[in-house]
Amino acid sequence: MPAARLLDYLCNPAWFGGQEARQIFVRYYVPVLVGPDHLRLANTFEQYEIGGIPVRLVIAQISDQIYISNHPAWTSTADGNTALIGEAIQRKLPDSLYVLLSTPLAPIQDWNTAARNMDKLASVLRYAFGMNFVFHIAREAIVDIPGGNMTTPSRLIPAPQPSDGPSLGREHRELLQELLAALAGKSGELADRVLFSLELFERAAQQLSGAKFFYYWIGIEVLCGSYGMQSILSRLEKAYGTKRAYVQNDLGFTQVWRMRTELFHHGQQHDMPQDVERYVQAMFMDLVRFHLDLPCRRHMEMSIRQGFQIERLKREVGTTNVLSIDARPAAHTVPESPGQDPTDAG
Repeated sequence: MPAARLLDYLCNPAWFGGQEARQIFVRYYVPVLVGPDHLRLANTFEQYEIGGIPVRLVIAQISDQIYISNHPAWTSTADGNTALIGEAIQRKLPDSLYVLLSTPLAPIQDWNTAARNMDKLASVLRYAFGMNFVFHIAREAIVDIPGGNMTTPSRLIPAPQPSDGPSLGREHRELLQELLAALAGKSGELADRVLFSLELFERAAQQLSGAKFFYYWIGIEVLCGSYGMQSILSRLEKAYGTKRAYVQNDLGFTQVWRMRTELFHHGQQHDMPQDVERYVQAMFMDLVRFHLDLPCRRHMEMSIRQGFQIERLKREVGTTNVLSIDARPAAHTVPESPGQDPTDAG
């Protein structure tokens, strides 16, 4: 398929009206175990809508597409200098059939929102057409319209905060050894719950902001062996040796529970900035210590004494001050495939 024709399939001019700056977000999926009878959509397109956002689907044979993938990372040196670097790697997309999904970008949506919207449609495609139709993601790209220039987005990465350490004093090493020794003394279901909850804790820390709370809360329910508000609340009440109203109001458990309800019952994500994430981690570790029969170190109280405001747990407040960096290179700065159209399709 000629590159210009492929671009016509991927983009609907009606998406943009009279808007001058136009971009689309494109995701390449590799279908597997595809036979001739499966290619009804080949060399054409279908358009769907999910969550009020249009998405086009194209099946095309892509050949000789070279692109640059960018991998931002923080570095650290022994003299205390920290820097954000970007590693650019040239790749060649394997010659293959691809299922391509495309959707318009800003001002309709940014690319992270577009990627989440594609996740929604891809889940429906897996249900309707089978897992092998969108077997795995091969690449993602932001495409300028009508020129066709492509850049590869890279994930938002959090900006490190001094309040998050490192803290390597003797008391912190003792804290580590205390927890590991207590965990080694547990067995059976309790040990399994604590260990799996710690795995979920780390998984949460590695997620993009909108997905973090899901893993933290599942970790808390696994840790407590319960999804009930009263059950989890009573553990914090016992850990702090205080009245329930203090945990609910002064320590903000009611607001954390609201975050849980908004996510699990209303589908509303909380884009957790670092201070909110740190507070949820404090609650998590207060609960871990309770289940390991360790003295409560009152991590939630400590966070409040250090300036954390419970009001920040509200979703409409906590969406502000998300300190992260979009390390994607500016458009047109990195050639995707020197000497050829970057959307070349065989």
